[in-house]
Amino acid sequence: MKLNRSESFKNLIFIICILQILLSFQDSNAQSKEDNEEEKFINLGLISFSPKYIVTEDFRLIRFKIRNNTNRTISNMFPWIYKYKKSEDGKASDFILVNNPHQGGLIQKNRIHPPGKKLFWQFKLVRPVPLEKNQEYTLRVSPKSIFYSRVETGIPVEEIKKPGQ
Repeated sequence: MKLNRSESFKNLIFIICILQILLSFQDSNAQSKEDNEEEKFINLGLISFSPKYIVTEDFRLIRFKIRNNTNRTISNMFPWIYKYKKSEDGKASDFILVNNPHQGGLIQKNRIHPPGKKLFWQFKLVRPVPLEKNQEYTLRVSPKSIFYSRVETGIPVEEIKKPGQ
């Protein structure tokens, strides 16, 4: 049986539509994985941070995983880090500033924080005070305390080397 030109064109369009539908399902699955990943970050506008942090054993440094939500490269930031008490009903109280907000943070692996990337930032705590029961740390940042690179490089971050390497 020989198909004429219009029938073969209809079959081609049908196959393209089926492929488009199948590919859209894969994109929605990938999007749902990204949504689950975003649920773990607290959005502060220009940046987001993970509520899971790492405090060194001597309680001198704290590390937060921070995502750059801007379209520019962050070179430094000066956040406020608070220790607070969490009550049984989930309300926060007794906020204590535990870092020097005039001292910036350090990026763990790179010198810059490109847009959309998640990197660990390390901040120095003022006094080494261990956490008591029901106490946690949180991070707050003002848009004025985030500083951007003056020159945006077109080089991927993986290719940028630190001095002395």
